[in-house]
Amino acid sequence: MEFSWGKYISEKEGIHDTFRFGFHAQAQFDRIIDCDFCVLADDETNAIFREINEYSRKSGLPTYDPKTNIGFWRHLVVRKAHYTNEIMLIFSVNHEFEGYDRKHEGDILVLAGKLMEQFPHIVSVYLLQNSGRADIVTGEALLLKGKPTITEHLLGKTFEINPKSFFQTNSLGAEKLYTVVRDMLQTQGGTLLDLYAGTGTIGILLSDRFEKVYSVELVTEASKDGAKNAQKNGVDNIVFVNQKTEVFLKEFLAEHEANTTSALKDISLIIDPPRDGMHPSALPEVLKFGAKEIIYVSCNPATLARDLDYIFANSDYRLTDVTPVDMFPHTHHIETVVRLEKA
Repeated sequence: MEFSWGKYISEKEGIHDTFRFGFHAQAQFDRIIDCDFCVLADDETNAIFREINEYSRKSGLPTYDPKTNIGFWRHLVVRKAHYTNEIMLIFSVNHEFEGYDRKHEGDILVLAGKLMEQFPHIVSVYLLQNSGRADIVTGEALLLKGKPTITEHLLGKTFEINPKSFFQTNSLGAEKLYTVVRDMLQTQGGTLLDLYAGTGTIGILLSDRFEKVYSVELVTEASKDGAKNAQKNGVDNIVFVNQKTEVFLKEFLAEHEANTTSALKDISLIIDPPRDGMHPSALPEVLKFGAKEIIYVSCNPATLARDLDYIFANSDYRLTDVTPVDMFPHTHHIETVVRLEKA
């Protein structure tokens, strides 16, 4: 759960709220709606939110104003593992606030200790120094109290999650999503290229189906997390590549085509790109592999349709399966898994 601090001052509407804590109004970057709870969160998460709401209002420190880049409190992220119940708290604050000093870090450290006593499932508390203008949770993460990661289980595998790890927010939904991917994939043996792999979750879960797995991800921290999780699960046939997908595909293709002793064969592809879909220069490289099957996992049906248009127009792949997965109940967002095979 990601909560936001803010204020809303409008002479036109006669509103002068200097402290709000809750969620953004839809499509309004500068308007926060106060709330007492979130209907999607469990009772424990809501209770933690209320405690921090009360504390921050009494602190005397102002909320952040994105228009002026002034203020202290910015975001609260609560990450909770479904199977272990471990909780990580991330306080995002503007450390370039004029009145900021180390005392404020000490105050939050004291708060963290009290919260951990009151809510034993809290095992990790971070402070995120965030002075960027963009309204996103980013910055240098300082571990205030507890351990550096929380642990979650998915389909029999164990994953360590740090404050900046990408990990599906809905663990039960993620298991359904990855089960769809696993069941849809018909290939056994050979090599799997897991593209836009994040922390390598899919590659790790499918590692027992292949002789070798390449987990390709641009974000360095994600690749490092993936390598740690692979080791934790005893997976030794996966290689983590920290590189742009389009660059990796071109170099991998050139290397294996040039080496006749390791010619391209038995390649399967899993593609799980961000909302923007595949990079335009990656699509032609994908088709050069001539993989027997491709599994494409998409969080944006529009960019999925765009990429499939290109694939169908420039290859002999055909679509055999389409399965939508409702990862985000009560929203319009949908994940879609499709299978392509050579005609």
